[in-house]
Amino acid sequence: MRKLTPLLLLLVFAVVPSRLVVATPYTENFTLYIHFGETPVGTVEFQFEQQAGQLTVHSKLSILESKGDEVVYERTERRREIWQDGKVLAFTNDIVENGTASQVTAIRIGSRVAITGPNGTAFAPANSVPATFWSIDTVNRFSVYDVQTGDVLLAETIRMPAASQRIRGQNVKMQQFLVTGDLTRNLFYTPDNQWAGMRYLGRDARLVNYLLQ
Repeated sequence: MRKLTPLLLLLVFAVVPSRLVVATPYTENFTLYIHFGETPVGTVEFQFEQQAGQLTVHSKLSILESKGDEVVYERTERRREIWQDGKVLAFTNDIVENGTASQVTAIRIGSRVAITGPNGTAFAPANSVPATFWSIDTVNRFSVYDVQTGDVLLAETIRMPAASQRIRGQNVKMQQFLVTGDLTRNLFYTPDNQWAGMRYLGRDARLVNYLLQ
């Protein structure tokens, strides 16, 4: 796990990169469909609640991969994020992967966030966010945390040329970003900042593809 040392924390706090986007995140309920290669295997669903100046984001990820009648991989995640003033106050993720349960939690404490997962507890700057990617503002962050392990990840994001994606029968020009560093992702957002897709290579070197349809 990437544990931020006092020196790394100082660098992270001191170096504030220019913002790639200045935009209001999309907060209407939506679903993305997950594919391993060309095979559809699941969904991730997002629901949003706003109350008393706080935004609560509930998301559920469900993956089921089969070969014939045999289930070869299964994972569910039930997540909750509580946001206020552009920062995450608290995060929980209850995970069941192939029958084994685990949990990742995060809570903001002053100028830091404490993240606890299967690998222990780590600390990151208070503006760190979970790597759920629904908010386009994620591309402005240089510290995120893995929602399955709680590991702190340092990331650098660049804007890529716009890409066309077919959504609801229409070709839509997408905002595209490339995330590098401790994780590599291609992220796609609609012109009104709805998360529309993600591509990366999974642990078994297969392409994992999230798509808004």
